[in-house]
Amino acid sequence: MNYTQHITKHRKEAAQEYVGIVQRFIKKKYARDKRIDCQFDLYYHDVDNLRKAKHHKIVLQLPRIAYTQLLVVLLTYPDLTFQDLPVYIPRGLYDGLLRALYFPRYSHVYNFSVHPSHFGPVAVEMTTLQQDAREIAGEDMYSFQLPPSLQEKVFQELAVFLECRKMEIKVTHVKEDTLRFLTFSKIDAEKVQQLLHVSNFRGIETALNDMYNALSTEEQSDIFWLIYWLDRNDLKYDYIRNEMK
Repeated sequence: MNYTQHITKHRKEAAQEYVGIVQRFIKKKYARDKRIDCQFDLYYHDVDNLRKAKHHKIVLQLPRIAYTQLLVVLLTYPDLTFQDLPVYIPRGLYDGLLRALYFPRYSHVYNFSVHPSHFGPVAVEMTTLQQDAREIAGEDMYSFQLPPSLQEKVFQELAVFLECRKMEIKVTHVKEDTLRFLTFSKIDAEKVQQLLHVSNFRGIETALNDMYNALSTEEQSDIFWLIYWLDRNDLKYDYIRNEMK
């Protein structure tokens, strides 16, 4: 089963890694379930009074393959809404969800003299999937930039990305008239938190800024100060370098 077939290129690698994580999670949490009870919360809004909404809970028994597909997509795109799903999952799976959730269909309307019978706007919360995604990821994706930034008209950037208990550092700078893009990925974010004595991603940002402020002037001028810290603390990472002349 190719769970990443519909994933965009820039998130394909992350999605491929999530497949294994999700499969292990499902095997452990739903070991005895051939089908997984997946709750969706639907809110039907009154177009004349948007503050008024009816709530309807629907629990679908999804095959493990379908649940894996949906959970991988939700982890890959944490801000995804139900309406976005057809872009990232097989058409058959999305159509099946629409039928199971009793979404309105208008194909029965054949001419303009017949007024279609339909509901108002419907908001869908993928409750069980969102809860499991949060259990896997720990907390939402988080990113930030660190100093030093632009100095003496030479472009350089140090950025940190945190996702699913992993940390990635991107260093962009110019060396010998070549723009270099360096990526240090798959860093254990939980171990970083332990070393910095913080409990979440935002705490990592605060602690790293404090660390930078405590460096000497010479150390602060080096864009690789954070990489040196990783090495001193035996934090492992994968390394990729790209260049543009």
